[in-house]
Amino acid sequence: MERHLVVDLSGHGYGHAAMTIPILNALRRDWPGLRLTIRTTVPRAWLVERLTGNFDYASHADFGMVMADAVHVVPNESAFAYWCRHSDWDDTLSHATTNLASLKPSLLLSNIPYLSLAAAHRAGIPAVALGSNNWADIYRRYCKQFVGAQKIQKVMVEAYASAQTFLQVTPSMAMPSICNGRRVGPVASLGQDRRSELRRQLGLEADQIIALLALGGVPIELPIAHWPRLGNLRLVLASTLSVSHPDVAMASSLNFPFLDLVRSCDVVISKTAYALCMEAACSGVPMLLVSRQEWPEEAPLRKWLVRHGRFLTLTEEKLKSGEFLAEIQFVRSIPSPPIPAPSGVMEVATILRDVLA
Repeated sequence: MERHLVVDLSGHGYGHAAMTIPILNALRRDWPGLRLTIRTTVPRAWLVERLTGNFDYASHADFGMVMADAVHVVPNESAFAYWCRHSDWDDTLSHATTNLASLKPSLLLSNIPYLSLAAAHRAGIPAVALGSNNWADIYRRYCKQFVGAQKIQKVMVEAYASAQTFLQVTPSMAMPSICNGRRVGPVASLGQDRRSELRRQLGLEADQIIALLALGGVPIELPIAHWPRLGNLRLVLASTLSVSHPDVAMASSLNFPFLDLVRSCDVVISKTAYALCMEAACSGVPMLLVSRQEWPEEAPLRKWLVRHGRFLTLTEEKLKSGEFLAEIQFVRSIPSPPIPAPSGVMEVATILRDVLA
């Protein structure tokens, strides 16, 4: 009998998708005939680069929190967006239930849309949640002071509780509202180490440093064209924007999958976010991390990286000015701990396989 897995991914950046893709790849290695539908606002082309095999794609919005940029939440607009969604919750849920049921899934995997879980529960469809965070606790952190917040959060909590289990990857934020949580190991995709090839493409000498600047699906505006020269550093920019600087190369101009760039560079510059931090740590690559201020996931992620990775905090001012050569030199000198393994990939894939079977 054919099994159909529907995967709903929040489009709050690319992190939810990046966390889920290695699990889907592992699951399909053991179950190549598994039918897969992905619903998200993450671009299909982004998924195609990382996901093995065919899949159906549907646009499916789950905004998470409204962001001013890659690191700053806008609480007022976030609260209003949730107020609008919940102002006619019964109609919203009925529409979502009809859409999900029409796909006739064997299982729903949600990372981490709660509306999808509520729809699966109403339709009698088995569901599993996966993530390093959840919108119920994040909503409470930023929006508890707004009108109707307690009622809205109650609906979110009940939706997550309706899943068979909530698989909480290591490390995760504190999730006091989750009653059905189950801890699993770290999750990350690993690229190929192609350092020599990358240096040849960039025309670099052996002593030159390659830094990958990747801020995810919600970028920060950077005046790169006005940066000073970067000395022995060559920056590879993972962005859809085109910039002009003699020491900056666009990742899109290189014939390298993004994960190979992570594995092949000397340092990653990013915000503190689960997927890329785990990809870098599990590749043994040091990081400069721009703080996301009071984002609830930041503290546990940094605590884990203290033991298992190499990182240094980079201020927004330093990032925007391009004055971070000293930080790059220092973070590369930090002794490397044993490189962690993304053990949660097979752990979660096995759980999903057992539920589907």
